[in-house]
This record gives sequence, structure tokens and C-alpha cells, in this order.
Amino acid sequence: MADTVKAGMFVPEIATGVATAEFANKLVLAASPAVVPIPVNALGSEGDLVKFPRYNPLAEFDEISEGTPLTPEALRTAQDFAPVFQGGKAVEITDFASLAARGDPSTEVGMQIAELAARYVDNKLVLEAETTSLVKDITGETLKTFNYDSFVDAILDKWGDKAFDNIGALVVHPVQLKAILKDPNFLKANETAQAQSPRIVGLRAMGLYLGYPLFVSGRITVNAGSPNTYDALILKAGALGLRFQRTLLVENDRDILAKSDVIAADVRAAVHLHFGNPLPAIKLRTQ
Repeated sequence: MADTVKAGMFVPEIATGVATAEFANKLVLAASPAVVPIPVNALGSEGDLVKFPRYNPLAEFDEISEGTPLTPEALRTAQDFAPVFQGGKAVEITDFASLAARGDPSTEVGMQIAELAARYVDNKLVLEAETTSLVKDITGETLKTFNYDSFVDAILDKWGDKAFDNIGALVVHPVQLKAILKDPNFLKANETAQAQSPRIVGLRAMGLYLGYPLFVSGRITVNAGSPNTYDALILKAGALGLRFQRTLLVENDRDILAKSDVIAADVRAAVHLHFGNPLPAIKLRTQ
């Protein structure tokens, strides 16, 4: 005798639990060394703008000569502001659909909401990183696609003697990824995991490129042309700040007139490219 049991039905509370539990695990770029996450309870209520406080850099060391005292310099602070963004998704399932469904729709909805919310936050980080003014454009050179020489030139030209300090992440467009996967300097994730590299184990990165955890994003800017060009992002550790005003919230309601269950989810946060001299992000423009 076959019984219709609760576990086989669409239970909104299950979707809520799955989505909120999986959200942190689905974050990709946000979980990389390039991003400094700030706990939601450290933010407080700050309206439509979020403060990102920072220390201004001190000047270089002074020369000292006998009888000449050092001149004290004040350590000063500043604060940057970033707007709060909000994104959400709603799903409505009628009783007709849930009673006829095979499998567990509630778990599927929860998993997809977590994935979409994480992708939304990661995309915002990509767009913020692209505001950097440090750009290396090789589209006018003989070898115009992403390559080892252009990568090294970019970090040395823009970061100088700080080029190899605080390695964060490399984010590329799928078109640029083609050249990287064929590059002998690329180390696949399974190879780095075997070596227990601390820069890759635990991250959802594809592997390492010259020590940089490699991520791919379709949100990398595509500059329309003949042909198109793409802006890869080279990031220092802690280049981006991420503050949640409220992390993923999933709510459910019952529409008794329509005989359906409604699930609505939203996330509210702010992202910011941290100040640095030079800035901690470079755009490498290639074909």
C-alpha cells in the first residue's frame, strides 16, 4: 500500500533551510583571498550607504642626520562609502504542481536559490573590481590574446616592486580561459589539491595561474568591437570589501485562495574596491 507522505510534498520550510545553509558554500569569488568579508553583525543599520573605514598610508622613511630630529607624521583615517544593493527571487508552486511532481521540489528550489544568490554577489564583486583605473591593454600588440608575457608585464608595469606581494585572485572571461587552459603555467585544481596548496584547497577555483587562484566569470566586461575585447581582473589579497547588510533571507507564505506556496528570497550587501597606492586591482584587456 502506497501512502502519500509529507516528505514527498513541497514544504516551503525545507527550501528555506536548504537555501540559507548552502548560500555560504556557493560563494566563489567572495570566498577567495581577494575579498575581505565583514560579518553582518559588524555593519549595523547604516541606511542606503555602507562605510568602509581605512587608514591613510604613511610616507616613506626620512633620512636622519646627527642633530636633526625626526618630524612626526600623523596617522590619519578616512572612510569610503558604497551603496547597498538588493537582489531577490520569488518562486510560486501550486498544489497541482507539487502533488504531481516527482522527487523533492523543495530541496531543488532551495539549492537553486542559494546558487543564484551567490552568483549575484560574486557578479557585484566583479563589477566593482572593474572600476579600477589600472589598465593594461594589449589589444594593439602582435599577440593580442591572454598570454604569460602580457600578464607579467601588467603586474610589473602597474604594481612595480609590489607585484608579487599579497597575491589574491585572477578572474577571466570564458573566452580568455581558452588560452590559459593551454598555458603550461596553469596548474589544474586536482594537481594543486594533490600538492595540498593552501592557495587552492577549499576554494572553488579552477586552479592556479602563476600562484593566482583562477576563477571564470561571464560578467567580465566585453568591449564590443571587431573583434570583441575582454577585461581580465588581477587582484591583490583583500582588494575588495564585502559587507552584508543582511545575508540571504528566505521567507515563505501560503496563498490559500490560489492554493499555492510562495517562496521569496533576497540578499542585501555592499562591495567596495579598497584604496591602495597603487590600487589593488588591474584590468588586463585582451582579445
